[in-house]
Amino acid sequence: MLVSVARGPQTHPCGRVTGAPSGLIPTGDGLDWSTHPPSSYILRHWGRILPDWSGPVQSVIILLQRAPLPRWGRGAPVELAKARLRDRALALGSILAAALSQQGYQTAVFDPRTGLPLATTPGAPLDDVAVAQYLLGYRTEPGGYCTCLLHPRWGGAVYPSTLLSTALPHQIDGLPLIRTQPTKGE
Repeated sequence: MLVSVARGPQTHPCGRVTGAPSGLIPTGDGLDWSTHPPSSYILRHWGRILPDWSGPVQSVIILLQRAPLPRWGRGAPVELAKARLRDRALALGSILAAALSQQGYQTAVFDPRTGLPLATTPGAPLDDVAVAQYLLGYRTEPGGYCTCLLHPRWGGAVYPSTLLSTALPHQIDGLPLIRTQPTKGE
């Protein structure tokens, strides 16, 4: 997958990602995202989740990707799809984190598979499904080895990921646009 930060309005066959202080932003390319103030759980436990951080979490960024198959399926096609979605989530999250870092904010990208942050000392894991369920009000369903989020349009074919930041939600709205070009098979 090729991922690049673009300056200014850009059009791309896969759509574009823009931020907003509230509400879910559908991008038309199988990616929705939203920013939120942290939940009371994250406010109480940010020091255990991110032990190296010097300041409290001010925002939660939720990325939702449409999956080609429901997450609770099994077998090689499902595992391959989850690996591609994880790679894309980590790439997009890293770009968002870099853009926020340039503005002086700490931002942690959490690995959807482990619940641990990538570029900081890991603390307590963060459950992407629980975060999205609480902040977006989406239903969940038990599925296989995990609880699956139910997206209003995509059902169980959704792959959530989470970032935490010291930036306020309205400060994330001014981020550069992110363009993605899917790899073969997306």
